[in-house]
Amino acid sequence: MQKATTGTVNYGEVALTVGVTALTGGAGKFLNSGKMLEAVAPRGLQALGTRVGVNAVAGGVSSEGSYMLTNNGKMSLGAGLSGFVTGGIGGFAGPGGGTYAREVLGKTATSFQAHLATGIINYSGGVMGSAIQQGVDTGGVDPGTASMAGITNVGGSIVADKLFSASSAVDPVTLKQLSHFGVRSGAGTRQMGKGATQLMVSSFGGSAIGEFVSYLA
Repeated sequence: MQKATTGTVNYGEVALTVGVTALTGGAGKFLNSGKMLEAVAPRGLQALGTRVGVNAVAGGVSSEGSYMLTNNGKMSLGAGLSGFVTGGIGGFAGPGGGTYAREVLGKTATSFQAHLATGIINYSGGVMGSAIQQGVDTGGVDPGTASMAGITNVGGSIVADKLFSASSAVDPVTLKQLSHFGVRSGAGTRQMGKGATQLMVSSFGGSAIGEFVSYLA
């Protein structure tokens, strides 16, 4: 469509559109199918909220800290918001991708399709986070930069998953498992049981790795 109307293709803009569409359109289809509600008990929603919240805070702190380290202590509202959004979406990505594969596609929660769905969610989170930071800090959005942020977010998530999640027997890979093994409140994170410890380590450790991968890129 772009080529037909302008004669050229802005691949960064295409990637940005794909990222946002994948997150909003895919999420809408998933929710409308009823599979999400079927897969999550009420306490599972509490656990999902806690997981997303902890990852959002970890992402915001890591992103702001990284910005300050590389900008002589200067703070950035855009960086903090970017990390908050990207981290929160990342907290949903693993169980969300696993549930989509199992409940919608009929595959296992550790299948290629599950990893692909998780990767798409993480890519979308990186794209949206970058778009927010650029919009807040500069008033504009460069699609290529946003697309690269999505790619590096996927890479960082894969590394973090290998280091933290894959070695843990309590890290849920579906929303149903989240209702049984997930920490269901902020108070639960302070008790620092096995599940809470894993959530904190994977959230803050994963966010730090993501920032490092982004810095290298």
